Amino acid sequence: MKLLPTWIASLCLLISSTSWAQELNCIVVINAENVPAVDQRIKDEMQTTFAQFMNDQVWTEDRYEPQERINCIINLTLQEVTNQTIFRGTAQIQASRPTYGTNYETLILRYFDQGWEFEYNSGQIMNFNRNAFTNDITGLLSFFAYVILALDYDSFSPLGGDEYWQEAFNIVNLAQGVGRASWDQFVNNGRNRYQFANLYANGQMDEIRESWYTYHLDGLDNFLDKDELARESILAAVEIWQTVNQNRPNTIVNQVIMDTKSDELVQVFSQGDRQVRQQAYNTLTQLDPTRTTDYEQILEQ
Repeated sequence: MKLLPTWIASLCLLISSTSWAQELNCIVVINAENVPAVDQRIKDEMQTTFAQFMNDQVWTEDRYEPQERINCIINLTLQEVTNQTIFRGTAQIQASRPTYGTNYETLILRYFDQGWEFEYNSGQIMNFNRNAFTNDITGLLSFFAYVILALDYDSFSPLGGDEYWQEAFNIVNLAQGVGRASWDQFVNNGRNRYQFANLYANGQMDEIRESWYTYHLDGLDNFLDKDELARESILAAVEIWQTVNQNRPNTIVNQVIMDTKSDELVQVFSQGDRQVRQQAYNTLTQLDPTRTTDYEQILEQ
């Protein structure tokens, strides 16, 4: 449950129950440059339809003010089309949330998905059913809507995203019966949507989730007034990520977290106490060795 300032909470009481604002402010961008067979009209229609599905669906029982909607973007690159209706491609899904007292928005998700495959017909109605896997495209969009919500709620309260991790896992679980490789729990050596939701929903990443709250509430949201204490909180969270990664090496969770936060961590630790920066560098290069060159910037100042 989001915690609202008193004046907003009071205002909500005056608003009719019919005026619920949706939770997401999602932009969908489709790149079809490499697939000339895709009609421009269909591409534009898909962009609009997918965004409307994300933005118009009511995903939670909480009331959102328009300014509270979660900013997110889906960049879908089409690579193949069959019979003008079956599309294959890759997607990058990003979402962010504001940090207290600033104009800065921190990424809470950057997910690179290599297996987007779906059927879409012009004028297709996008129906969502929590109890059944309707089709691939509503499954994909719904899955990421719930992942975004889960990460956002986890950042505002400890384990606050429980309900939405369960919803995300329910989608991938229902998808196991459709016979689509991209939904399979064993594809890509377990670094896939199924395992991502499974690890979070079934309690195996609770330490990560609690540290996610520490990172954002005790860290970033305090950075304006208490930057050194904020860095220490962020470092404490990163050290937990490293411990979890040592116990469960190279999970998709670690991959997604570092894809999401690596650039920000370089910025956070490129200033401040030298000892904290050195400790951050040591931890990050163990946790995410493929970006060692990037993390060297932490020690250059």
